[in-house]
Amino acid sequence: MNKFEPYVYVLIPVKDRAEYLYHTLRTCEIQTYKKLRVIVSDDCSTDNTREVVEAARSRDLRISYVTPGVDVGMKRNFEFALDQADQGYVMFLGGDDGLMPGAIERMVQRIME
Repeated sequence: MNKFEPYVYVLIPVKDRAEYLYHTLRTCEIQTYKKLRVIVSDDCSTDNTREVVEAARSRDLRISYVTPGVDVGMKRNFEFALDQADQGYVMFLGGDDGLMPGAIERMVQRIME
């Protein structure tokens, strides 16, 4: 039986969180759910946020880096990140948050039940 599997977008709006972002992205990389998209929206960080995200993307193509291009502030960066998501489910993570192994897969299973 072929069941519907929705896309899940994990949106991570950040500014100057590279020190913690590496660990946040590692918890996203270990997710087993295939239709996962992790989008880091960088509000003009002055640290190496972009490099951290690009290194993670080199390990996992489900991860991507976007930026509004100018300093827009927290609220608008959240909105900009949300604009990057397409059809599917959306969740936000802070740049210093993380996901338990299998969290996305279990979440989708619960939603589909």
